[in-house]
Amino acid sequence: MEILDLPVHRTSIVAPCDVIRRATGKDERVSVAFPIEVPLDRGAELATAARFQGIWPLTRFTFGHLEGRDNCDADYLRCGDALLAPIQVLGFKHMFKASVTREYGRFELRNHDAFVDLALTADDPDGLLLSWSAPHRVSGARNHYSGRDGTLVLNDDFRGMFEFDRSFSDRIRRFVRANFVMRSEGLFARMPLPSWRLHDGMIGLDPRPMKIEGWTNSFRLDRLAEVHRMAEHFLGRKAAAAIAAPASSVVHLDDVPSFVGDDLGPTKRAVTHLLSEAAPLLPQLARTAVLDWHAAIAESLGTDAQQAEAFVRFSEAVEAAPASVEGDAWLKRSAGLRWRLCEIDLPRLRPDAAWRPRAA
Repeated sequence: MEILDLPVHRTSIVAPCDVIRRATGKDERVSVAFPIEVPLDRGAELATAARFQGIWPLTRFTFGHLEGRDNCDADYLRCGDALLAPIQVLGFKHMFKASVTREYGRFELRNHDAFVDLALTADDPDGLLLSWSAPHRVSGARNHYSGRDGTLVLNDDFRGMFEFDRSFSDRIRRFVRANFVMRSEGLFARMPLPSWRLHDGMIGLDPRPMKIEGWTNSFRLDRLAEVHRMAEHFLGRKAAAAIAAPASSVVHLDDVPSFVGDDLGPTKRAVTHLLSEAAPLLPQLARTAVLDWHAAIAESLGTDAQQAEAFVRFSEAVEAAPASVEGDAWLKRSAGLRWRLCEIDLPRLRPDAAWRPRAA
């Protein structure tokens, strides 16, 4: 059964709508309520694909930790080809804001924060329609919502007052319909399996690894051994504590489809980012290194392995070139990525065939 095959619960959501007021021609952002349909797993029939304990850090949107790290026990559900996790794993703040009520009879989306966070992590343009902080989608101006009009209803009167993107409501409805499932215990959102991450001297399960350049310490769930190696390299004698931390995190992992997603994805972005920073070094390098640089920047190389190998060769060329302040600084910034590629990713870019999930 796919998400679109589930029955639905009809409710409403309040979202920001970017408009032009017809009377004044001024760009505004107003609060609008309109109906949506949330897929419903009333009988809790969806299978549990994975169970985790102590997932942390919950999200890059988590701020102001209370009493240390915020841990969260989470069951991931399977619905067709989708994995779904409780929206609580997106952020500590949602545990208090109660984005949804827990009784079907009075279900209500009382805020949009969980939807915005998911849209940002999933790079979904329709979900980003729910963001209150984005630039105005018509004028491009930074528009601070004032709320002076209260919450409006998307009806004929609204259409008479404002010009706006008429696909606005349909796109948000599609986003909600395809990415969320409601159960008695709360709302679940479409998410991939977590990744291991070395962060602040500890190894933890990260539900949504950061998608930023230079991010080299996230690994697929089947590559915990590689995180251990990275911890040993960077932490030295302190590595034992980091390695012991995740021993009981994976309680159960069903026979989910093979670990989809490009394991070298973040690393490839880091390669491109660091090479772009090395442009001022090109005049002092050999022609072969410059050619490697251009091919890697253009991402014209055939595979991730070739891209990674070009970066390592370029790093070696910078190291062999006459010493300079700029070159030494670049080598220092790129040292972690170069080590990972040489010691972990290049020898084996695929999961270890001997790895087996831990059963409950």
